[in-house]
Amino acid sequence: AAEQGPPLDEAGQGEESPALAASRRRFLEAVAKEPRALCCAPEALRADRRLVLAAVARNWEALQWAPEECRADREIALAAVEQCWCALRWVADEAKGDASIALAAVRQDWRALELLPGEATSLEGVAAAAAAHGDFSLKEAPER
Repeated sequence: AAEQGPPLDEAGQGEESPALAASRRRFLEAVAKEPRALCCAPEALRADRRLVLAAVARNWEALQWAPEECRADREIALAAVEQCWCALRWVADEAKGDASIALAAVRQDWRALELLPGEATSLEGVAAAAAAHGDFSLKEAPER
C-alpha cells in the first residue's frame, strides 16, 4: 500500500525534510499545469497517496499516471470522477463497483455505464440517474 507519511499542511510542510517539502510543492504546481507531470515524478512521490490525491483533485487526468493502488483508492477515484466521468477509464475495476463513484459518473453522462461493471445499474440511484438524462433507456445499457 502507498505510504501515508506525516501529516502535511497546504504548503506541504510537516515532519519531512525541507528538500522533500520543496519537491512536493514543485510537483503539485507542475501537475496543476500539466497532469503528465505525475508520470515523471520520483517514485517516492508517485507512491504517496496524499500527493496523488492532491494532484488528482487539481486535475482528474493525473489519475492515468497514478500507481494501481491509488487508482483503487475510493477517495482518489471519486475525486477524479467527480470532475469528469471519463476518469473511469483509469479507475481500478474494484473501485468501479462503488456506488458513489458509479453515481458521480452516471449523473454526468449515462454513457459512463459503458465503463462500469454490468451490475452497476443495480446500485442505488444509478439507473435513475442514467434515466434522468432523457436520451437513455436501460435497453441501451451495455450488456455484460
